[in-house]
Amino acid sequence: MNIHLCEHVAEAPGSLERRLRANLVQQAETLALANLDKPPNIANLCRMLDVSERTLRKAFRNTYGRAPCRHLRMLRLSRVRQALTSSHNRVVTVTETATRFGFAELGRFSVVDVSL
Repeated sequence: MNIHLCEHVAEAPGSLERRLRANLVQQAETLALANLDKPPNIANLCRMLDVSERTLRKAFRNTYGRAPCRHLRMLRLSRVRQALTSSHNRVVTVTETATRFGFAELGRFSVVDVSL
């Protein structure tokens, strides 16, 4: 009787954790960008993703090196820029575009630092 042993190569714990974090971050980005007219609320995102704020913050720090609120704000700013640069001869205002993407305080919007 021959017994064949199946070798099961386990995934390295670090790479599994990295994939899980990246997946969590991607889900958070998708949820945050689904409602661009409202700034993302980290507590609501955590509730929807069924994770703690600490877990979400750690995932963003490890993935991007910054807090989720900062990263998500940068994504929204990027969308504002895309909308402004792709207006194709239509008259659009910065105010109109910024408010459409959830930036209600225009004074603060004008001085947002997007550097890393």
